[in-house]
Amino acid sequence: MTLPILAPSACVLRHSCHKVQWPYPQLGFVVDGSVPLGRLDIAVVGSGISGLTAALILSKNHKITLYEKEARPGGHSNTIQIIEEDRSVPVDTGFIVYNEENYPNFTQLLQYLNVKSQTTSMSFSYSLSDRGMEYCSNGLNGLFGQRKNLLNPDAWQLLRGLLRFYKEARSITVSTHPDLTVGEFLKEGGYSKSFADLHLIPMISAIWSTSSQSTQRIPISSIVRFFDNHGLLQFRNRPRWKTVCKGSSVYVWRLLNEASVRLQLGQEISTISRTNNGVTVRNMHGATKNHDAVVLATHADQALRLLNAPTPSETQILGKFLYQKNTVVVHNDDSLMPSLKKLWSSWNVQSNSRSLDRMTVTYWMNKLQALDCQKDYFVSLNPYDISCSRTIYREFSYSHPILDSQMLSAQQDLRLIQGKRNTWFCGSYFGYGFHEDALVSAIQVAEALGSMRPWGKSNTDLPYSSTSTAVKSRAVDA
Repeated sequence: MTLPILAPSACVLRHSCHKVQWPYPQLGFVVDGSVPLGRLDIAVVGSGISGLTAALILSKNHKITLYEKEARPGGHSNTIQIIEEDRSVPVDTGFIVYNEENYPNFTQLLQYLNVKSQTTSMSFSYSLSDRGMEYCSNGLNGLFGQRKNLLNPDAWQLLRGLLRFYKEARSITVSTHPDLTVGEFLKEGGYSKSFADLHLIPMISAIWSTSSQSTQRIPISSIVRFFDNHGLLQFRNRPRWKTVCKGSSVYVWRLLNEASVRLQLGQEISTISRTNNGVTVRNMHGATKNHDAVVLATHADQALRLLNAPTPSETQILGKFLYQKNTVVVHNDDSLMPSLKKLWSSWNVQSNSRSLDRMTVTYWMNKLQALDCQKDYFVSLNPYDISCSRTIYREFSYSHPILDSQMLSAQQDLRLIQGKRNTWFCGSYFGYGFHEDALVSAIQVAEALGSMRPWGKSNTDLPYSSTSTAVKSRAVDA
């Protein structure tokens, strides 16, 4: 049993326990712990990828009740169907893409569930709407797709900054620049505003679904590590990106069909109370249910709010994770795309010079999902202007963790609260904030409770675990 970050010191007291040891080679010590024997009654709260994975694996050995406050399961894996004459068009609205190199466990989960995927493109464009400048990532022809950019100093400064960043970035590590933020790095390094405002900051903001201000507070060493592992510091040999055929919800329902769980949709939990003998889950209507243990597969801030009488450690550690709420709109307004259609890309960032912090990220779903349809469909994060003459199909609200130094520090302490008072935690906040991070954290919890994943093993280190033996960053998803 390999448990890179979990160090539980408590077990469910109403069951017999057996002693186990988890080695921490990088820290030079071994942690003793206990896990319960026998079949447990476990509540899993939250049906995003971490909750689904935990429920699936744990259901092989335990009785599982999966609570979800929404009327649908899946969390950010949310596919809507748009009716277009004689066909139904599946459009993903949250999680969209992955690659096999940086998503090894998710890849094996899809294989286990016999879910098909298809290759996609991960091109990028940027438009400065009020200044008429735009470009895309398709080489020099993309940068100078507007031929007037050949005479635009901003375009040349952007190119020089990009080449310089690619050359210098790999020398930036946690040891050399432990606390240096993106904003400080750009300022101290003398990078041009053109490179900062028209490329690096918009790209990071698009990847992490954060504002320009939040982006500038991210440690630059974290960005470089992520970019390097994803081949973003090179022009060639980048990972091949994929999408789930017919939408990400396909794997959600296939997983639930495989798992032996009691699914409780529309069951918003108000409080979770813990005793030495187990936990009591109370919903918003006052109904209660007793369980041996609980797995909180929610955002960190949500988990803290759910706990009745959280411990000082839980309050301190979980309270360090901050989130940004993003409005996601599914529509067909191409005014949020580059004016030149040859520059349309999978990811498209639009801003204006009056307020560079107001950026809209628009995903061109036809290109990303290879949709068989007649119209163009877009998914935009925080659109500041959508034409009223266009169609808005659906609107959602998703929250994303803010990757700052406070979050990275708290991640190293998460193992200290695992398994205490019959309570376990998992979610994307254990890593970079993406799908693979959430899935890996769920695998670790399930295996700590004695259930092994029913597919082949891959690396289950998390990028900021204090015991991580290999840094493996995760792919980009909304």
